[in-house]
Amino acid sequence: GRVWVGEHRVPFIGRISMDAAAISLRGLRRAECRRAVIFGREPADLTALAAAANTIPYELLAGLGQRIVRKYSYEDIRDHCTE
Repeated sequence: GRVWVGEHRVPFIGRISMDAAAISLRGLRRAECRRAVIFGREPADLTALAAAANTIPYELLAGLGQRIVRKYSYEDIRDHCTE
C-alpha cells in the first residue's frame, strides 16, 4: 500500500500492526512531510482500496479504531458548491 504525503505517494515499510504503521519518507524534505493521507484524497482511492480488500468503502471506515485521530476536511466540497 501507499500513503499520500504532500504531493508524493510513499510506501508503507514493515508490517502494519493493529492501528500502527510506518511509512518511508526517504527523499522528501521536512516541509513536505507535514501530513499523511491514508485514504480520502480522491474518492476513487477508498473505492480501489476496498475493492483490493474484497469489501466496500463503508466497512473500511467503520472498522477504524477509536485511537486513530480523525481530521475531516471539507475544503474540496466548498470549492465546488454554488450558492
